[in-house]
Amino acid sequence: NAEYGRRFGVMGEVFDYLLVVTLSSEITEQATGDLAEQKTEIVIGEPKLQTEWTFPEKISDQTVLRSVPEFCFPEPEESLRRIRQEPSLTQKEENFSFVLTALHGGRRYGYCRRLVPKQEPGKILTECFCIMSYSSSFSIFSQMLDIVILKRETEGYKSVYSFLHSVLAQPFPHPGETMKVSSMVEVKEKFVLKRYSLTRLENNYEHLEYVSFITLFQCMKIPQILNIFECLLVENRIIVVAKEISVLSHCVNALYAMTYPFVWQHVFIPILPKKLMEYCTAPMPFLIGIPASSLSDLLKLPLEEVLIVDLDNGKFIREPDEMNEVLPPSLKSRLLKNFTKFKNLKDRSEFDKQVATQFLQFFAEVFYEYQKFINPEDHKFSFDKHVAAPELSADYKKFLNAFSASQMFSVWKRSREQLSRDGMLDQCILIKTPVKPGIHRKLGRKIRRISSHLKIDKDENV
Repeated sequence: NAEYGRRFGVMGEVFDYLLVVTLSSEITEQATGDLAEQKTEIVIGEPKLQTEWTFPEKISDQTVLRSVPEFCFPEPEESLRRIRQEPSLTQKEENFSFVLTALHGGRRYGYCRRLVPKQEPGKILTECFCIMSYSSSFSIFSQMLDIVILKRETEGYKSVYSFLHSVLAQPFPHPGETMKVSSMVEVKEKFVLKRYSLTRLENNYEHLEYVSFITLFQCMKIPQILNIFECLLVENRIIVVAKEISVLSHCVNALYAMTYPFVWQHVFIPILPKKLMEYCTAPMPFLIGIPASSLSDLLKLPLEEVLIVDLDNGKFIREPDEMNEVLPPSLKSRLLKNFTKFKNLKDRSEFDKQVATQFLQFFAEVFYEYQKFINPEDHKFSFDKHVAAPELSADYKKFLNAFSASQMFSVWKRSREQLSRDGMLDQCILIKTPVKPGIHRKLGRKIRRISSHLKIDKDENV
């Protein structure tokens, strides 16, 4: 229905809400010590979180009103301390994202931009602009916030309302499309029509929006990144820790994007507010990012079988009892070799694309010509991991068995079957991704072995 389509980015409005959240605190001076050696100490008062402005003016969704401020400033006390004691670290805008999961399973994305804090006499104030949407086109949201923030500063909120109403009047653009937006602005008692263009990224790289592989590769060594990749594939519990919110958000989103076109189906929270730390004790798989200021509280919790990644120090704080080494050694070796080549690339965008291509190439090779194993009559994709295939190498069998047990594989499998029914299977990115010259010959025997592991049961009913 229309509501389902809107929520899952198939159709409907570009965004749901825009909120401006402020974090403020009073600053006082307090004398310490005796009269002979009296010193003045700066005391930062209790943090005050407040939703300053919203679009639309009235938001009926209480979950959004209650949750968004906590996600905009997941570590309010630490934010105020850094503004006061480490100003060099806060004299720049911060961009990050978070995710709210609805009861029906849909994910609503929050795209945030924190402005440079203001220190006024007796007060600290910092603002965060947040766009909420069931679509995750961060390229559109970033352009929107550029315009909104400029309009707020130069023309006021009235002009911002006009612009946002115009955005909502437009259909959500397809990948690569440019959305034209016009809004009226009052200039010297006259109304002037201003036009703006918002362009959505091309589909091939849209999953890289708000992903920074280069930041992840700067924080962690390549073998460690491949270890995390393996933990993702078998759906371990993973917690990522970093001091800077933008670094944390970029890296957690990069981990999420590693498995494309497979999608992580479990709890996914790029930045977890301190008040929700108990989520880290959940018995199901999760991928969660937490600010470093919450690490001491995290380690006091009863954590079971979890991988804790410390981005600031480039190490694993805690590992599962058994780290899953499921990648076929030959493919793992190639990933390691190619990633090492890319480390010298200066262009951040090109680096991200090259790394994403390697992960995609990995899945394209493992599932090479998988469409041959989809029955053209009932459109069932048969994958029998229990078949005894003596010709299948132990390494490939180990990977296929482990990965086929994951939720992300199950969901992907069902979606491929639906594409087959709709006659659109040729649109699958794994089919469109070319395998490099020579790979067919090198993997030919292994592909044939894998084919014995992927069987079509022609007698199976729909």
